[in-house]
Amino acid sequence: MADTRMHEVFQGELTSQRDRAPASAGALKVTIELKSPSGKPRAIDAFWDGERRWRFRFSPDETGEWTWNSVSAEADDAGLHGLSGRFACTPADKNNPLYAHGPIVVSKDKTHFTHSDGTPWFWLADTAWNGVLAATDEHWNTFLTTRARQRFTAVQFVSSHWRGLSSDPTGQHAYTRNAAGEIELNPAFFHRLDGRVAAINAHGLVAVPVMLWAIGKGDPGFELSEPEAIAFSRYLQARWGAHSVIWFLGGDGDYRGEKAARWHRIGQGVFADRERGHHRLATMHPGG
Repeated sequence: MADTRMHEVFQGELTSQRDRAPASAGALKVTIELKSPSGKPRAIDAFWDGERRWRFRFSPDETGEWTWNSVSAEADDAGLHGLSGRFACTPADKNNPLYAHGPIVVSKDKTHFTHSDGTPWFWLADTAWNGVLAATDEHWNTFLTTRARQRFTAVQFVSSHWRGLSSDPTGQHAYTRNAAGEIELNPAFFHRLDGRVAAINAHGLVAVPVMLWAIGKGDPGFELSEPEAIAFSRYLQARWGAHSVIWFLGGDGDYRGEKAARWHRIGQGVFADRERGHHRLATMHPGG
């Protein structure tokens, strides 16, 4: 039984019994149902991580033994459906405020932010938009060490290729379209980013990813259809939602007038059931 500490990330892995094309693999619904030591049920999405591999990540908020089981939309795949396991959650690391005090929430009087235990938190972020995508490991560590020393509390960044960075330094894209016009997720793009996001939290800083940059041509929030935008954002939520994050659903877009309804529908599709698993704040980054 693997262990993790309070508010940190437990990761599990599932291996499918069959090969799938990227479009169908990325679209397959695999749910992980969890039960806390007190008996409270939770549920999160697992995510496709390339080849036959699915992963799931969860941040426990109770100490003691947790249990989980998997439910796949393709119930005949015994590598994804009907599996179970358990893990122990031990007390939090008191040296990191994100783990010692818990995730960021809105205060009870709705006037400011606090950690889940009521400790005040002030949003002082650096907008390192391309930092997660383009920095070397050495530069990223130097950046985070500097910002933590300067008492910043968060780092805002873009989660995918966009018109400000058409691909990562290795030429990878977050997704492409196949000949049939379907979106194909590219897990290799995110393998580089996972460690960068975890490092933000390890330095005591909250990660603030933009899910859908949305100024215009070349941006996912502009070019993806509503169902595609929802599916892609849920993939990001499954991948990074166990970390200490605050989500920007849209980045630098125009959400006014008739456009507001589209973004409301996308937001509902991404976040409406988030209370089942991780409760993370979500907002919009408005255009200038």
